[in-house]
Amino acid sequence: MSDIDELAGQPLDAADERILRSLGGIVAANDPVPAGLLERVKFALTVEALGAQVAELLEPTPVGVRASYEPITTVTFNGDEVTVLLTLDSERRPRRRITGWLSTTEVTVQVHGPDGQVDATLDEDGRFEVDFSRAGLVHLVIQQTTEPRPQPLITPPIQI
Repeated sequence: MSDIDELAGQPLDAADERILRSLGGIVAANDPVPAGLLERVKFALTVEALGAQVAELLEPTPVGVRASYEPITTVTFNGDEVTVLLTLDSERRPRRRITGWLSTTEVTVQVHGPDGQVDATLDEDGRFEVDFSRAGLVHLVIQQTTEPRPQPLITPPIQI
């Protein structure tokens, strides 16, 4: 057995940890992970794990224009059985509010956002509101409660 093979079989020591921290700093400075990549990977894994249907994003509609760039929009997603309209309110920055309306109330809605997962409570009209403490990517997982249950519907992630 060579010296390298013998060293490879030993646990990491303080010198190894210093070298790894230094290499990590170099990689982070020169080739950082793209913004939103982790959220997109998590979304893709969720879709795969649930065997879900991905909702189609219909044309987003700007809500009022006060400057050359206005982040507040209304977006609509369409699935085979459910349509969801979302209004994204960022007026209370850094807080963000999503107000949604679904075409049916016979569903459960999970909103995955920058603060984690929130189980949305629908009113009798299919309306819900969810607040987040900061900006980030958000997607919804919508599951019909009627039997037989079709595949869950997952919206593509959107930035709030």
